[in-house]
Amino acid sequence: MSLQTRSWESRLLALAQEGSRGRPCPEDPDAGRESLQRAYRHCAEITRTHSRTFYLASSLLPAPKRQAVRALYAFCRVTDDIIDRFSGDPRPLLDTWRNEVA
Repeated sequence: MSLQTRSWESRLLALAQEGSRGRPCPEDPDAGRESLQRAYRHCAEITRTHSRTFYLASSLLPAPKRQAVRALYAFCRVTDDIIDRFSGDPRPLLDTWRNEVA
């Protein structure tokens, strides 16, 4: 089963995958930091676009917590959109999504 995503969802997945491949290693402790920051910025944009109130409220948090809750919001937003677009039993689709996220 193929998971169909919107362009912003695909971009979020690509950034997450890029970040996971760029894990810091002993030879280069800064590896992956920029890709992680790009992913956080993308999550912030998803949050700003789809939930202005949540975006504004989360801006009151310290930066690390703000980034984390906006990333969580973006993940939940993608998952919710997947379910909303599907008219049948969502479990196979969610299994596919779970595998992509893992």
